[in-house]
Amino acid sequence: MITSETDIQIGDVIYPVINTGKPTWSNKKHSFSQVGEGLNLWLDVKCFAESVAHVAETDLESGGMLVGRVFQENEKLHVQVEGIIPARLAQGENASLLFTSDSWVAMLKEKERSFRDLLVVGWYHSHPLMAIMMSGWDISLHQGFFPEPWQIACVLDPFRGIGGFYYVGAVGNGYPKLIKNIIINDSDNVLDESNFDIRYEAGFLLFKRYPHPYLGEVLPSDLLNL
Repeated sequence: MITSETDIQIGDVIYPVINTGKPTWSNKKHSFSQVGEGLNLWLDVKCFAESVAHVAETDLESGGMLVGRVFQENEKLHVQVEGIIPARLAQGENASLLFTSDSWVAMLKEKERSFRDLLVVGWYHSHPLMAIMMSGWDISLHQGFFPEPWQIACVLDPFRGIGGFYYVGAVGNGYPKLIKNIIINDSDNVLDESNFDIRYEAGFLLFKRYPHPYLGEVLPSDLLNL
């Protein structure tokens, strides 16, 4: 039974699309606050590290779903990312990623098994040794598969150790905008117990670099000019 105007029902599952207030996390490690576009991002370190490790497996583009919850505090949206679902059946090329029907069905089945009470809050994908940005292809894919204004996009380069989250809901007003209000949660103590780290610079997240499958260790260039 739907109990709120903000709930939606898919099959026999009711999802609270918009929760009231904002997330409350007890082990916040960082809070990167600037004048942001559209929403606040609450990011779990464990699932972020898992997404980086996944896309580091290949030098072709790869990616998957982001799952979590959405909150509304007055006029401000908060998107809380709590897990990922790798798109193992997606078709990755040197400069593009395609979610085939088989890959999409497989991700939805995995969501039903492992994240039944969460929403698909967006997606992540890699730009190996390429600029961190939303290409025209990325925007088209996002609008086709992730049309809700609270669904976000993450672009990662695991070999240079840089990534960015985008609020694509702003596309109607111009180019997708970097999300600059980011709250990092580390409930699993990933930052304390592993060599994975996260830093913030000019809207981008900087993190542990993975060796390229063929080139080995890639030295970071001037990240802000890419």
